[in-house]
Amino acid sequence: MGFNPFYSRALVYGYSNARVKARKAMLLSKTFLEDLASQRTIDAMIEMLQRTRYKDSIGRFSGSVKGADLIELAAGADYAEVAEKVFSFAPEDAKDVIKAVLGKWDIHNLKTIIAFKRISSKWEKARSYMIPAGTLRLHQLERIFKAEPGEIYNVIRKTRAGREILGHSSEIIRGTELEKRFMSAVKDASVLSQLQVILDASMYEFLNKPISSDSDMIALRKIIRLTIDAKNLINIMRLKKHNVTDEETLRKYIIRGGTFNNKMIHDMITAEGLENTFKVVKRIFPVEFSKDEVLSDLESKLDKVIARKRITFFYRSNLSLGTLVGFLFVKEEEMNNLRKIARAREGNLSEEEVKKMLIV
Repeated sequence: MGFNPFYSRALVYGYSNARVKARKAMLLSKTFLEDLASQRTIDAMIEMLQRTRYKDSIGRFSGSVKGADLIELAAGADYAEVAEKVFSFAPEDAKDVIKAVLGKWDIHNLKTIIAFKRISSKWEKARSYMIPAGTLRLHQLERIFKAEPGEIYNVIRKTRAGREILGHSSEIIRGTELEKRFMSAVKDASVLSQLQVILDASMYEFLNKPISSDSDMIALRKIIRLTIDAKNLINIMRLKKHNVTDEETLRKYIIRGGTFNNKMIHDMITAEGLENTFKVVKRIFPVEFSKDEVLSDLESKLDKVIARKRITFFYRSNLSLGTLVGFLFVKEEEMNNLRKIARAREGNLSEEEVKKMLIV
């Protein structure tokens, strides 16, 4: 949309922003989350959550799912419901952005399905890790999960979201080769890592498109570029860990739209060891990483850096696109916090360790 002298943020975003501000009051407080983390059993946590807006989603799944799986599933379902509501009352100028932001969950779910099929054939277990906030519904994800390895690619391609994702992915790797990757990723960890990178890359295609005229897009793009940088760093490190070290090959998996220049990418690829790979971009990410840590530790640290920027984005926005997208970011962190608390309690982590993991 070009310049419009009659454009008014107050008129365009007034109603939707008021709806979002009202929903902000229903977010779980820091005190509540810390009290939840102090509970000694999963059942006690569920009892606490049943006194909140999560009562309905817990009740919906409690007959078939128990324990930490129930909390994960309820948290994901509630987030998806809220995201759908926000999209429904968002002005037209914001819908493409929100759709693009929520599209990442289709990628998340496909990556999770492929990874899960390597360790389990039970949909009931994988279901709690699904976040049905994209365009792929739970029944479609179940169909994809239950497909034979040789049919996963075709089942995904039959969905509208799948065709978009695979279309973007084919820009990186030819369709026939991509299909082979889906078939072998279920058995081969190295191929799985490469396939996950390819799927990640398709998630950020919208960055190159003018999908909103709102000035908050500038701040949102900065957050997304930082996210792309984090993805590129982790992806390079993960592929190098699986002995993919050829620079020409690794460059094929670089997600476009980040801030890393050619020299930084070259230095990351050619650096000896994962610790030295991280040092190349340490000035961008103010965290520590040593050779004794695993990649998931670094990924968690990077997620925290980005999450705090996303939360700040919401609280600094007013009568704008940023209020809507920022609220989805904040709601996403609430979901993540509930999932972290549930899994940490299941793993018998201490209350102090759990609280360190929270982003509030």
